[in-house]
Amino acid sequence: MAHQENPNITTASYLSPQDVAQIYSVSYRTVLHWIRTGELEAYQLAGRLYRIPPEALHHLAQPVVRDLSLLPRNKRGLALPVQSTAEARRARA
Repeated sequence: MAHQENPNITTASYLSPQDVAQIYSVSYRTVLHWIRTGELEAYQLAGRLYRIPPEALHHLAQPVVRDLSLLPRNKRGLALPVQSTAEARRARA
């Protein structure tokens, strides 16, 4: 979620949402969504003007770790591909 105005911010050291969108190859709207949902720390300067501290990007760069031991296995012990919810419904029908 965006923090309110911080008088100690020097905008030269902070990133704009456009900068973050370009770094992660996502849209500007995606970055605004991350800010509004609290996934990305940002400071709101005036109106819709946001600035993101460079350290906040570290949070977005964390890898997602899955416990592969929880995946279903076939007869040989190999992990089966994960089905989407829609595919699982079709398979049961």
